[in-house]
Amino acid sequence: VAANLVMANLSGHDSHGVQLLPTYVGRVQRGDIVPGAPYEVLDDTPTTARVDGHWNFGQVVSERAMTLAIEKAQAGNVAAIHVVRQAPGGRGVPVPGRGGARRGRHDKPPDCPG
Repeated sequence: VAANLVMANLSGHDSHGVQLLPTYVGRVQRGDIVPGAPYEVLDDTPTTARVDGHWNFGQVVSERAMTLAIEKAQAGNVAAIHVVRQAPGGRGVPVPGRGGARRGRHDKPPDCPG
């Protein structure tokens, strides 16, 4: 989460950067974000899955969902993952070795515009 916040600032997206830290702390204190909450695969097929983030940080849940999508796409040439109950994930900043940056290291799935 911290790396994503810092990378948002370094990428010029300050609104999704470290200034969100007090907001995140407040959400954790209220129970709106549950750090360390389990990541649960609810439904699973060779090319799709539905996962429940149990209100963990969106950055954490999304990274795990991206890993699952890449594995399924490599095996089945296509993948779709539906995520439920995750807290907001910020900008989704590509952090080396994490999240969005990983898409570029694989032939599939291709990078999506935007």
